[in-house]
Formats: sequence, C-alpha cells, structure tokens
Amino acid sequence: MPNAGAANSALDKGREPRLPTRIITYAWGERYVDELLSLTLPAALAPGNLPYVASVCPCLFIILTQEIFFERVLKSPAVSRIRKLCPVRLIGLDDLIVAPDKYGMTLTYALHRGFIDLGPSMTDHWLIFFNADFILADGSWRTLLTHLARGKRLVASPSYCVRSGEVVSELRKRIDPRAGTLVLEPRELASLVLRHRHDTVRAKTVNQRIYSARYMDQFYWLVDDTTLLGHQMPVSIVGMRPEYYVRQPNSYWDHGFMRELCPEAEICVIGDSDEFLMMELREKEIAADQISAEWPSLSEIGKRMLIWVTPYQRDFARYPLTLHTEDLPPQVDDARRQLKAFVDEVLRHSPADLPSHIDHPQWNYHWRPFIEARHKYLSARLGSATADARPLEVLSDLDKAWWRLDGLEKSYLRRRAEITKLMDHERDIVRRARDRLDETTESSSEKLIAKFLAPQPDRDAGDSDMIPCLDLTRDREKRSAVVPTGVRSHSVPWVAAIAEYEQEQETAQRRLLTRITEFIDREEEKQLRSLEIEFEAAQRHLRNDYDRLMPRAVHSAVPMEAGELGSLGASEPGPPKAGERGSPEAAEPGSPEAAEPGSPEAGEAVPHVLIQHGPITHAAYTGSIALRLTTLIYHCLFGRLPRVRVLHPYWAPLRYLVRLVDRSAEQGARNVLMVGSSVADGIADHLPGAHARLSLAQVIGKDLDQAFEQRPEFDLCICSLTIPEASSIAQIVRAVTPYMGVGGRLIVFLSNLELNHDLRNDKNLLRAVTELPTSISLYFAGGSRSARVLRRVHRVRSSIHVKRYLNSPPVELDHRSRFLSRIIKHIQPVSVIAEAISRIFFFLFIAPQAFAANMEEAKISKAEASSCPTNCTSITIEISIGPPQSEAGH
Repeated sequence: MPNAGAANSALDKGREPRLPTRIITYAWGERYVDELLSLTLPAALAPGNLPYVASVCPCLFIILTQEIFFERVLKSPAVSRIRKLCPVRLIGLDDLIVAPDKYGMTLTYALHRGFIDLGPSMTDHWLIFFNADFILADGSWRTLLTHLARGKRLVASPSYCVRSGEVVSELRKRIDPRAGTLVLEPRELASLVLRHRHDTVRAKTVNQRIYSARYMDQFYWLVDDTTLLGHQMPVSIVGMRPEYYVRQPNSYWDHGFMRELCPEAEICVIGDSDEFLMMELREKEIAADQISAEWPSLSEIGKRMLIWVTPYQRDFARYPLTLHTEDLPPQVDDARRQLKAFVDEVLRHSPADLPSHIDHPQWNYHWRPFIEARHKYLSARLGSATADARPLEVLSDLDKAWWRLDGLEKSYLRRRAEITKLMDHERDIVRRARDRLDETTESSSEKLIAKFLAPQPDRDAGDSDMIPCLDLTRDREKRSAVVPTGVRSHSVPWVAAIAEYEQEQETAQRRLLTRITEFIDREEEKQLRSLEIEFEAAQRHLRNDYDRLMPRAVHSAVPMEAGELGSLGASEPGPPKAGERGSPEAAEPGSPEAAEPGSPEAGEAVPHVLIQHGPITHAAYTGSIALRLTTLIYHCLFGRLPRVRVLHPYWAPLRYLVRLVDRSAEQGARNVLMVGSSVADGIADHLPGAHARLSLAQVIGKDLDQAFEQRPEFDLCICSLTIPEASSIAQIVRAVTPYMGVGGRLIVFLSNLELNHDLRNDKNLLRAVTELPTSISLYFAGGSRSARVLRRVHRVRSSIHVKRYLNSPPVELDHRSRFLSRIIKHIQPVSVIAEAISRIFFFLFIAPQAFAANMEEAKISKAEASSCPTNCTSITIEISIGPPQSEAGH
C-alpha cells in the first residue's frame, strides 16, 4: 500500500510544477446535499485527501449547488473546516436544474461551470472531480496528485456502488466527532464495499450469474470474499489538466467530452483500490426493474451497447480494475484472464462503429429542450437585465445570442407597454374633459333657468311686465335639459333660442373630443405598428443567430431498439451505473436515463438501423472445461431460446413461431426485418441474407425511409410485441409493406408468458385483430396445465434467483416450489459452474411437468389452436403483406 512519504517523494520528483488546483463537486436536492455535507466532505477531510492537497498546492474548493442551500452549506461544520485549509466558492446551478429527465445535461454543464471561468488558463490548472455521493478512502487524492505531477493529464479511477441504506449508518459511526473527519483506510473501505455491493454490481458479476442487468456497462468477477475484479465503461474521471480551452460542452461528460478537453492525452487509470478508492452510495431499489433472472447472451450484451456506449467509453474496457481487502490470492491471474476473455467476447459482438460522442443521438435529442428550458428560467430570473445591459463576456456564443434576443423581446414589450400607457393616459384626459362638459352644461342650464325663467306670481294677461313661465322636465337617463312646455303663446322667443344655442355648443365640443379620441387611437395603432415592424426586423436577425447556434430538434434519442427499451426510448444517458438513481428534485443518471414522454413537436428523426449479412452464429462456449460441459448439457437438454426443446416450459408458447419461421425459410426467405425485442430474439438468425433490426417506435415513425441508403426488400418481418403494443399491428403492416418482396410475410409474436393479461377479454386486442387484413392466420398457445408450470417457474425464480439475493421477502410458494427452493438454496452458486448446475437442476425438476403440458398442447387440433384458451400464453399471427404477383414487374 502506498504511504504518505512515498507519495510526497513522488510528487517532489515529478517533472511537472505544482499547479493551482481546483476541487470541484456538486449536489442538488435535500438528500444529496445532506450526503455531501455529512459524509462525502468528512471523507474528503481525511489527512491523505484535501489536507494533503492544500499543503502542497494552492487550491480552491468549488461547490455547485442550488442557491437555497448556500447558507446551509456555509454554516456546515465540514465546510467550516475546509475553509481553514483553502478558500471555498459556492456557485449556483439553479438554471441547470430545469427538467427531471436532463440529469446528464445538468451534470455536464455543472462540472464545466466549475472551471470555465478560468478561460484559457484552465490548461495551467489541475482539476479534481468527485460526486456528492462518493466516499473517498484516505490517501486517494495524494495518489491522484502524484499522477498529475508526473504529467498525466487525464486520470480515472472507478467507483463501486453499495446499498446506501445498509452502509450509511456504519459510515456515520466512524466519523470522528472532534475532528469531523471520516478516515477510512483503503482496505477498510474495500471491505465495506464488498459486503454491501449493490444489486447492479452483483447482476454484472459474470461468474455468479444468479441474475443479470439489462444494460452491461460493467463486468465483475468475484475471486473470493476479499477480491473483486472488474472492467467499467467508462471509468470515472477524477483528475484532469486540460490541453485545450473549451468554451461550451458539445457532448455528455461521460460520453467523451473529456476528449474535447484532452484530445491527445493518454488516459491513466488507477485501477488498484489500495491506491485510490471511491464508494458510491446508491439506494437499494434503484434499477430493480432492470434486473432479470435470465442472463443475456454475449451477442445481446454486445448489440445493446449501440444504445449508449461511445468509442470513448468502450476504450475503458481494456483497463483491469481490482478491489481487495487483503493481498491478492494466487488464483487472481487465472480469474483475470477469464474475465478479460469474457469482456473481449462481448466487445467482439458490439457494433464496430459505435456512435461518436459528437452529435450523439441522445445529446442531439436532449440538448435543445435543455437549453430552451434553461433560457426560459434565466429570462424569468434576470428580468429586465437582458434588456438593460450587454451580455457578459464569460457567456458562450449561444448564451450571448439568447441574451440579445431576450433583451430585444423585453425591450419591445416594455416600449409597447409605454406607448399603450401613454395613449391610455391621453384617452383618460379626454374622458375627464367630457365629464366636465357634462357637469358644466347641467350647471349652466340650471343657472339660466333660475335667473330668467323663475316662476312669477299670477298677473293679468295684459300686464306688460309678465315673464313667460316654462315647465322643466329632467331626463335623468340622458342628461338635464330645458324642455319648454306650455309656453304661453305670447312668450318672448329669445328664451328658446338661448336653450338651442347651449345645445349646439355642447354638441360641437363633444364632436371635438370624439375627434381627439379617434386621433389618439390612430396614433397608438401607428406607433405600435411602427414598433412591431422595427422589432420584427431586429428579431429576425437575432433569431437567425440563435437558431444557427442551436441544433435542430430530433424525435428519437436512441440509435436503435427504442421499442426494445420500452419507456427508455427517449432517454438521456449518463453512464448506466450512474443513472439508476431517482430524486424528486431531478432525475438521477440513467442507464439510459428516464425518458421524457413524447418528443419535441418540431424536428426530425432518422432511425439508425443495424444490418448484418449472412447467418448470425452463436458465440463458441468459453471458460473452463467444466463450464463448457455444463453449458453444453443444458443446451442439449433444453435448447437455446427461442428454439427450446420440448422439456423447456417455453416450448409450447414458442412452437408456432418456430414453425412459421422455418416454413418461410423452406420457401426461400433470406432477408429478415426484426421489430422489437423479446424472448423471440434470434429466431431467424440462420437465414442467409440481410438481418435488420428496428424498434416499434422507429417502424411506425415518419422517417423510416431515411433509415436505409437503398430501399431493401425483405422476405420476412418478425415482430416481437407486448400485449399492449398489439394495437400497433395495423400501423406496422402499413409501414413495412413498401419494404416487403413478393410473397413477403409478417409474423407477429405476442408474449403473455407472465400471464399478466386475460386475452380472452382484452377489448383492445380484439379491436387490433379486427383491423388486420383478411389474409391472416392466428395461432393461440396455452392451457391450464401450461399455466400452472409457468406460474411455478416464475414463482421459484422470483423467490430464489432474485428475491433471495436482493434481500427481499420471498413470495408465497406451493409445496413443490418450496421443496425446490430448499434444495437450490443449499447449492448457493458461487461460480459460473455452480450456477449452471443449479439452472440444470432447476429445469430438470420442472421438466416432467413441462413435458406433460407441452405434449398436451401438441395434441391440440388446428381448429382448437385458432381459438383463444382461458390461460393463453402467446398469440402468433401470420400476415401476408407482400405486393401481389401482378405487381412483380413494377
């Protein structure tokens, strides 16, 4: 084990000068901030970590988090201790937490934000990275700094996931209450990791194939209770000295963004846990839905890598990793050779041309929505700042373009509001003038009446001083008015003339005020229109700049098999190991990550199709002689999925599919298109022509034609669908028909092996079948005896192969299954051989019942097979969809 003196000596002898160092971490959400402050930082305060770094290099500790946690972070005891060693800077990342399915984007931009302010001088800094849930062994950063001082520019070291619920309490007990530090020697921490390995680690342990993970980005080999060997894709970057200044991320952090910062540097992987060790805390339930009792074939593991693995990530598979609590056992070299042979075989089955980290489908799919959501948040947060000030120089070109565009829009809205407010004010002046006119008219009329038309005492008609008396009526709904009524015939005429003059003056003034109001309206419309023309001209220019820097949106986030991945079709990556967590504040890293429903309204999707030519052969048996022998025995007795033998419980549900495919092959079918993925994978691998695979989503999408450089002509299309996906069969028929040759056939396999659906009463399934062409044949499999066998298989598997090893309570078993459970429980597979023997024993126990059920179904007549049984296990549909013979010449 390395010691402090040796590390200091190595650093002193390093060829590189000691550079300014930044230590960068991040956390958001209550849980992860708490883990950072209470566990991760105390471990970083171990003597061989931050105290050592601060003693030999000028350093700055960067914490990126939400601004609501700033005060809490600064008041925490761990941060107070860090501030005694080096300065601490808090950086907000609220604008990066904008969508629950954009964890990979948030992580990439957060880490980049931790050093982007250095500008071109970042190439003269050492950068150290660690996550909020990484627990460091003492001395890890001392080792890291030694490698950086030797001139290594890109240093990686693995993290190992553990069940956080089991280990956190132990970690808290080990914190020194006085010093506030969590000091764990490497082998002490390794012991905790091995005892509390997360289920995703166990599911990727190739010599304990008790259960498996759907996405294999890591491969482990448990040598004994003290040693675990591994390979990871990728290995976490823990230290870096950039070769180039990169102003803005153009790919995911773990997809290969490192290669933009360090394109020429050789990666240095610290693979021995004695030198560098990180424990990664992870909740036990994370990724439980991705664990399966079936171990995938090497071909399946390799092919699935197209979804998330990049060349940068695949390169890490060649670096051996070792986690151990004691000196290495003598059998470690043999175990390492076997693990390497397994990994090499998997990589041999992976696509030769993996998607680059640049323009990766997942990055292109998620980047535009992420940036738009971030800019929307910033627009609300910054308010009028974008309109009143120039963009900051530290911003990227894209952010500067957004700033100007947002500022223009806010200036336009503000100027528009000012014009409207001014015109409303002028209209209010006119309204008040009209009100005063009403009041003045009423008042002057009343005074005139009071002065000249006041009632007088009755006098003689011949009295020359008599003044005529008028009756006044007031129309309160209109206004006060003088209405002469009953005027004596001998009254003087000027009184009525005065009243008429008053009305004419009032009418003229009202007309003037109306004209003024109309002028105000016209002026407002004129100014607003002029402002709008000016805004549209300026916006067009800025919008072009913004759109030029923003990529076009795309519909699909995966290059292939979106349908196979179910809801992961629009997922965002992060390495699978990091993305299986969950958080209410933001989606955690996924494998690939949780998808946002639907897809952007605008954009394009070009499906990526994997096409292979010639028969697809199975990988040769590998491993020891005993392993090859047990595997051979298993396949001789039960066959390989989907072409299983009659002793296998799946023989009856799959028999019609096998027969139809073989019949098509006998009739000359060569080229096959596979849609979706299920237990039927590999059913047509023996065909001699082209083999293409698409997801259901890609087949029924709008851009299928763009997936092929030349339009192919398939003889056979095989669709493996779930029962809910059956509603898409009619769409599939319409979509694939243009690509089918004369006499082409579509075979649809609907699996109900878990017996989760009552197919006899499924209205959606019935509707889907009635929408199909008349030239179809339906074959139903299932029966009471077959259902009992399948239920027993699933109960035993879930009880033993999963529940027991996930530390979950076993399900209720019948007496036969309990007997089998007790027997297999004592086998306790600790190697591939023991696991293979256990599997053979398991199926031999089930075989008699499976054989009887299969033979019972084999006797079913063709007429009986065309009606749905009570316990239907599968439906196979054959559809003739090729163009008619008359069109062959066209």
